[in-house]
Amino acid sequence: MNITLRALALCLLIFSSTAISSNTLLFNRPADNPQSRYVIELMTLVYKELGYSLKVIDFNHQSALVAANEGVLDGQLGRVDSVTEQYPALMQISFPIMHANLQLLSYCKTCSMFGSESIVIISSYVAPEAYLKDQNYQGEIIKVKSSSAQLNLLIQKKVSAALVVEFHVKKYREKLQSLDITSKTLHKINIYHYLHKKHAKLVPQINHILGTMAKEGTIAMLKQKYGI
Repeated sequence: MNITLRALALCLLIFSSTAISSNTLLFNRPADNPQSRYVIELMTLVYKELGYSLKVIDFNHQSALVAANEGVLDGQLGRVDSVTEQYPALMQISFPIMHANLQLLSYCKTCSMFGSESIVIISSYVAPEAYLKDQNYQGEIIKVKSSSAQLNLLIQKKVSAALVVEFHVKKYREKLQSLDITSKTLHKINIYHYLHKKHAKLVPQINHILGTMAKEGTIAMLKQKYGI
């Protein structure tokens, strides 16, 4: 664990000493959108059934996965399938909590991903980079820290295309359409909940509860509530 994470772990330990004794699990606060609000409510219900409470805290998104892998955070509310390859201390809940579309944004209506000389992605999101690697993309990959920085490079035509998770750029849709930027869905990805291995005993219980919630219609109701 690096110095920054050690210091942060100590701060969180002091901050959450009471919470730990009362079975509270800490997760970083995701960007505020319908999808994140859905996941927070869903997992709050799951943990409540297990006698735990879920607490989201402000945390640097760029280092959240590292912190979760080190056990500074108790896991990740929602991440893609390939996370455990890079962060082996995280355990995936096998029941997918939602789906998302991976989209290519470009001014070119007929260009494919392979016809794009350069593609900009967000460095802290695993899915776009994993997809480019899986597809053996040979062009230039540019990494930035936010959706706004990503889209600014595309709008200024400093890159050929942007590879995005659809719901992360939903709020920019009208602006992108007004600029005649097109979107193509390349791949549907599953989003999963993750826990640090110190909570391994909870994994089968969470899978069971999510399966029951799906059968009873609770998950469908929450997705409808948030327009997922």
